[in-house]
Amino acid sequence: MTGLTTFESPRPQSAQDHTYFSVSQLGPIVPLDTQFGLAEKEDAPEILADLTFPAAPDLYCYAILDAAVVPLLPELLETSGLPHRCLFTEDTLDKYGPHGPWLVQLKPNTTFSRNLFTQATGSATGWHLWGMNAGIFVQSEQGFDAVWGHLRKLVRVRDAHDNWFYFRFWEPQMAGAFWPLFESDPAEAYRRFGAGVLSAVFWQVGDMVHLVQINTPATRVASSRDIVSIYAPYFKQARWARFCTRVASAMRTELPQNNLDTAQVDAWCGAAKLAGYHREKAIYDYVLACVLFSQRGISYEAIHRDHVRSGAFPDDLSAARSFLAAARALPDMNGAFHE
Repeated sequence: MTGLTTFESPRPQSAQDHTYFSVSQLGPIVPLDTQFGLAEKEDAPEILADLTFPAAPDLYCYAILDAAVVPLLPELLETSGLPHRCLFTEDTLDKYGPHGPWLVQLKPNTTFSRNLFTQATGSATGWHLWGMNAGIFVQSEQGFDAVWGHLRKLVRVRDAHDNWFYFRFWEPQMAGAFWPLFESDPAEAYRRFGAGVLSAVFWQVGDMVHLVQINTPATRVASSRDIVSIYAPYFKQARWARFCTRVASAMRTELPQNNLDTAQVDAWCGAAKLAGYHREKAIYDYVLACVLFSQRGISYEAIHRDHVRSGAFPDDLSAARSFLAAARALPDMNGAFHE
C-alpha cells in the first residue's frame, strides 16, 4: 500500500509506552469517475484497495453511513443486495431510522460499494458519495452481526450524571476527535475497537484518508461510564475546526475572485471569538468584513476597535452586521461598492 504518512492527532500524553493502535494518512486520493462504458470497472481507488476489498478471505470492510446525509439511503441499501442494518432499533428505528446511521458490508463488483468512492464532477448525483461526508469505514475479521453488535454499544453514551446522549461517531468531521485518541489506554481501545472486533477505522478528510489501525488487539477492560466528559474537549475542538472550514468554503463562494488562505480565515474566526462574537452568523460577518478591509490594505483591527466604541449594540449579531456594513461601504480598487 502506498502513500502512507504519519498523522499527528491531538491526544493526551501517557506514561505508558505501549500503544494499541497507530494513526496515519493515505493519499492524496483520486476518487473514481463514473467509468462509463468500461467493461471492467475499478471498485475503489488503488491506494484504498487493500482496505476496502482485502484479499484475505477472513477480512471484511464495512461502511457506517449517515442517512441524514445520503438521500434515500435505506431504499438504496434495500436494492443494493448487500448486508445492511440500521444501528437504531425498535422505537428509535421507527422514528429516526430514515435519518440515522446504517451499517453495510461492502463487496467488490457491486454498484453501491463502487459509488462510495465515486465523485462525478459536474454531474454529481445522490448516488456518488465521495466527498459528501457520508460516513466512515471499518475493517474487521468478524461477521456482520458481531460488528453491528459492537457498534450498537457506541450509539448511546452517558455522562457522569447518568444522562444519555446519542453519539454520532460515524461523522467524518468528528471522527478525528474520537478514534485516534488515547492510544495507550486499554479501556478506551476496548471501548472503540472491542475485543478483536474492529481492526481498522478510516475516513475521508479532503483528498486524504485518515487511518487508525490496531497494533495489539484490545482485551475486555472496564472503561469509564462517563464518555461525554472524557471526549467533550476534543469534540468542541472538532466542531470549531468544522465551522472554520465551512466559513472558508462560504467565503470562496461569496468572493470567488479572491485566493483566500485557509489559515488566515481560521485566524480571523479565532479573532472574532476573542472579540466577543459567539453566534455563527456574527463570526461569519466579522470575518467577511476583515476580508473586505484587508483587500483594501486597511487595518481592520483599528477600525473594529473604533467601530465598537462608537455605538451601543444590543448583541454580537448587531455589532457584526454594522461592522460588515462599514466594510461594504468602502469602494474597491475599481471604485465599485460591495453589495
